[in-house]
Amino acid sequence: MALEKMHPVKKEQLCELIYEDYIVKSADILREYEKYSGILNGNLPESCYTNFRDALFHFRKLVYSLEEQEILCQEFAIKEHLARVLTDAASAVIDVIAWVAESMLRDPRIRNEWKAQIRLFLHKIKNLFLRKRLAGMMVSGDEIKVEHEEIIKSCDEFLKFANANCEDIFSEYSSRYVGRRILGIERIAYKKVVRQLVKKEKIMPEEISCFFPSLTDEDIRTILG
Repeated sequence: MALEKMHPVKKEQLCELIYEDYIVKSADILREYEKYSGILNGNLPESCYTNFRDALFHFRKLVYSLEEQEILCQEFAIKEHLARVLTDAASAVIDVIAWVAESMLRDPRIRNEWKAQIRLFLHKIKNLFLRKRLAGMMVSGDEIKVEHEEIIKSCDEFLKFANANCEDIFSEYSSRYVGRRILGIERIAYKKVVRQLVKKEKIMPEEISCFFPSLTDEDIRTILG
């Protein structure tokens, strides 16, 4: 039995819809997250770009498909990959901003009236992203769904506040976040290397801290197990 083919006109309309309302729109939103990531001295995860690439791959398959069922499967895959693109981008940007905001709240240079505004922002941005996560896990109703434009607007509001009131302190902590992230990556890599070196008896346990000073005593205890 032959599979049912989608009418050419219907398929053309679907392709235009997917391209304009999903691919192009997602690219524009991703560009906004890239802008904020650049301001924060951060980096968006590689998954943002691999998922966007995969979405384009599925769009190509959709264009060349004829059977309706196959076209619908490709449509679903495109939307799924693009959703991951933007969720991962939002998560990366919010993680930086939230860490910076929390650090600023502990800084004695921040005035009390500024702290009140920072707390309100921090609560708002975390609540927005929680709603986004719940919607993505399909455990929420439509009433708590949130669009990426709303997240971007909140980020923009905070950056404008920081630039107008405490730009130097904000820049200081955003730079520290990058150093903290790099150090975390280094420690993970070092721990793997040290495990192999100790296993092969290339270094002695008491020499670890000398060769790998960024590893803490807790890290070394974990390695030696």
